[in-house]
Amino acid sequence: MAEFNYDKKREHEKLAADALDAGELDNAFFHIKEAVKHTIILAQRCGGVLGRAYLANANGLLDVAEKLKARMDRGRDGSVAKPNLAKVTAAGPGGGEPGEPGANQGRWRAATDTGVRMADVIGLDEAKDIVADALINPVKHPDIYKTLKVRPGTGLLLFGPPRTGKTMFGRAVAGELECAFIYVNCSELVDKYVGQTEKNITEVFNAARSYRRCVLFFDDCEKVMRKRGNQKVNSTGQFLTELDGFDKHEDCQVFVILATNRPWTVDGAILDSGRISAKAYVGLPNDEARERIISKALEGVELAGDVNVERLVAMTDGYAAGQICHRENGGGVCDVARTLAVRRWVERRHGEQEGSEAWNRVEPVTWTDFEMAMKQVTPASRKHVDYIKKNLAFRDSGGAFREDDGGDDD
Repeated sequence: MAEFNYDKKREHEKLAADALDAGELDNAFFHIKEAVKHTIILAQRCGGVLGRAYLANANGLLDVAEKLKARMDRGRDGSVAKPNLAKVTAAGPGGGEPGEPGANQGRWRAATDTGVRMADVIGLDEAKDIVADALINPVKHPDIYKTLKVRPGTGLLLFGPPRTGKTMFGRAVAGELECAFIYVNCSELVDKYVGQTEKNITEVFNAARSYRRCVLFFDDCEKVMRKRGNQKVNSTGQFLTELDGFDKHEDCQVFVILATNRPWTVDGAILDSGRISAKAYVGLPNDEARERIISKALEGVELAGDVNVERLVAMTDGYAAGQICHRENGGGVCDVARTLAVRRWVERRHGEQEGSEAWNRVEPVTWTDFEMAMKQVTPASRKHVDYIKKNLAFRDSGGAFREDDGGDDD
């Protein structure tokens, strides 16, 4: 529920900003008031330092609304200065003392419970062993690592073709460690103004350090960590500075996970920094993993008699895990097939009396639904051939494969 209210808050803030830019003051006022409503709900639900920060943010938005109302009452003649909504929304919920959960979080929100554990990651046993050795076991069994003089890791690179489950891996690590999880799409860090990208990187690290323990997940990390050359920004250098500064913050633990489809484009200085202590390949699921993914996705779902799960497992060979079933946004084969059954059920209800037997009769998912779904979802083995080849080359070379980037993200 907290994520829903946060998303709605940000949505209305953006709509308000767009309306202000367009001179639509009535519309802007409406969206600011809606943003206030969701911010107050967040304050009530979070409590503590973060709750007080959200309350202060709500007061800032109310102040903007009052100034906007005054401008509207003056007939929009400009005698009242245009309110600075950007300043309020950019500040976000901040404040608090160092080390308190959620202090100085700013616009980088954290999930305090991802709801995912390593047991939820199906297959990929080799990658799970690497993740456990690098990040999870040192926290759960520090005495063993100390006795055997094994230095625990603080960073990890997850690489592989798109939709193989790298983000879920990151959430599972945070779940196992029972710590905060901050997801960062690195395209959000990039800014056209000189020095702002570096400031954004510092800001997100500060947000992570405001928790006693936090997993900081950088998706599409190559967007700010490409091999250095004639770059206008020194984002790679700033990232290294933040990594090297870990020892100065002994009151908190930050685990950095980098995720990318193009590990060969990431600056070698990042991967050789010593802080990114392990690399794990997240590839396509094998037969056993696909069977478990499909069975879990269809658990409790009414299936027609012509649906053969073993046949479906065989036919999804070459599909990435997220292409079979995407637990967050849909779009996988199982998701599309279920949606097709939903459509038929809704259409059948037209003209039926609500609550009748025909109204409530479950519409099963048929084999035809799965066949149609597979036509809509192109398997990764065909769609991302180049990604797969280069990721395997990077894995097999121990990270030495450094061929230049060859295209846009899919």
